Amino acid sequence: MIIKNIEFDFDFNNVDDIERFEKAYAEMQTADKTGSTTSQVCKKQIDAIKNFFENTLGEGAYQKLVEKPSNIKSNIDTLYLFVDCYEQYAKEIADYSKEKEKQYSKYIVKNRR
Repeated sequence: MIIKNIEFDFDFNNVDDIERFEKAYAEMQTADKTGSTTSQVCKKQIDAIKNFFENTLGEGAYQKLVEKPSNIKSNIDTLYLFVDCYEQYAKEIADYSKEKEKQYSKYIVKNRR
């Protein structure tokens, strides 16, 4: 996977990578992001994003990707770059599946009644 021209050892076709991504995503979604001040809330959101990248792409990924670690917008923008990669993968795999289905449809037994 390449984000911001940085290559990571991560492949959406690899089940182990997908499991790691799903676990990190769930942890990010359920992380405590509450606080009594705006800065506390932002810091918790940033921590959740940092943990997501570290747990999904490996140690040091966050530091390589997020140019302004204390800037919430920089963190969110980088997170959505990952989402863009996921969306691209989902489209590619759907297109691939449709092409294979079309290519091999003559060999697939249809439901007969």
